[in-house]
Amino acid sequence: MTEFNEPLSSEPPPHRPHRLLWAFLLVALLGGAGVVGFIVLPSQDGKGPSNKKRAVRTSAPKQVSAPGREPREPLGELDSGDRLPSFALPDLSGRMTPSSELKGKTLVLNIWASWCPPCLKEMPALQELHEAAGEDFRVVSISVDEDVRDARALAEKYALTFPVLLDPSGDLPAKLGTVMYPETWILDGNGRVLERVIGEREWAHPEIIRRLRAGLPTGWAE
Repeated sequence: MTEFNEPLSSEPPPHRPHRLLWAFLLVALLGGAGVVGFIVLPSQDGKGPSNKKRAVRTSAPKQVSAPGREPREPLGELDSGDRLPSFALPDLSGRMTPSSELKGKTLVLNIWASWCPPCLKEMPALQELHEAAGEDFRVVSISVDEDVRDARALAEKYALTFPVLLDPSGDLPAKLGTVMYPETWILDGNGRVLERVIGEREWAHPEIIRRLRAGLPTGWAE
């Protein structure tokens, strides 16, 4: 008589190693699916690697050359406190403007191209910023268009009254480390970098005007 009221079975006991193998495979399969989900699915809390803030970037085109041309690699990169390299560029009238003329007050130096949609989108705001600057700071732009007629046409279209300098070679943006257009450098009166802003912005915002009048960075690059 057995201790439990169950019939004795004549069949052999189940093959436990076989079950363990299937259990191991199931765990491995579920674990692999979790890894794939982690890689493919976007972060939901905004803290994942795909959302990490490295620099201020918006919808600016990921190129530093005109469409159809090979992107140009930056030759360097200025950091906060670095001095702007010396240069001399012509304006739309052909007059050479040395960088030494741009010192003395806070400078908003915007780099753009006529084939860059975000550049065109922010032009009216840059013009408003220039009109609000008064004697407190300056707005100057640099066009990298290869044909001066494209830069001139855009300046006329948006009725720009701030200086538009020409750098068809793109040498200065390459020295600065430009990776996207538009790109704007905020410099102090001694030509030292206060801030680098990549992408279009609403430059005529009252708080931005207040900060620039006080010689402060906009805060967009933080």
